[in-house]
This record gives sequence, structure tokens and C-alpha cells, in this order.
Amino acid sequence: MSQPTCSGCGMPIQDRFLLKVMDQTWHEHCLHCSVCGMQLLGSCFYKNGRFFCRLDYQRMFATKCTGCGEAISSAEMVMRARGSVYHLHCFSCCICHHQLRKGEEYLLHNTKLFCRNHYESIPRVQEAGAMGE
Repeated sequence: MSQPTCSGCGMPIQDRFLLKVMDQTWHEHCLHCSVCGMQLLGSCFYKNGRFFCRLDYQRMFATKCTGCGEAISSAEMVMRARGSVYHLHCFSCCICHHQLRKGEEYLLHNTKLFCRNHYESIPRVQEAGAMGE
């Protein structure tokens, strides 16, 4: 039986342990995150021919909250407005910070949310934005 060859360095793998990822074999010390260089032992993510640690994969490819810019996990409840996605706690009026709930009227102007009280009190914003519910 021939020795497997490492997909990272091209050398034969004579170590006691090897990694098998995406039908390729690797020395433990050769599989690294393509962004930060961290060694990938426990788990890794693969996209567009590159390997990533969890943090860099989420930073680059996860859906981001329009309110805070942080990643949104697939298990989180979200609010959506005209193509934007928000954490529940980020879906709030930019003036009074009242958390908007499903069914409440609001105005979305650019990426700023206004509760009904505030969009009605600001005529220029009321004319320029789009109302949602």
C-alpha cells in the first residue's frame, strides 16, 4: 500500500495521524486557515477552494445585521425590512431606541429605522423613506 501524499506540502504522510478533508489528505501541521493562518485541527470550513477557521468564515460569509454589522447565526430570530436583516434587539428606532415588533409601523430610510412617533414628527424623513409594517 502506498503512503498518502499531503495536499498541502506534497510530501508523503508518514505520521501516525493524518487529516482527510474534502477527499484530500493532509499532515496535521499543513492544514491552515487561508485568512489568519491558524492550524485547523478540530473543524474547518471550505468555500471557493479555500479553508477557513470558524471565525474567519463567519466574518467573510455569514449574513450581517444591518443595525450592528455583526454576524447573524442561522439559529437566531431576525427581523427583515426591504432586503435588510436585523437582530431582534437591533430592529429599533434610531432616535428613541424603542425596539420595533412585528406589526408595528415604522419607516426605513436608507438603513435607519424610525418608530411611528418619530417618522411622523420629521417631515423630510417621512417624504423620503418607505413605510413598513
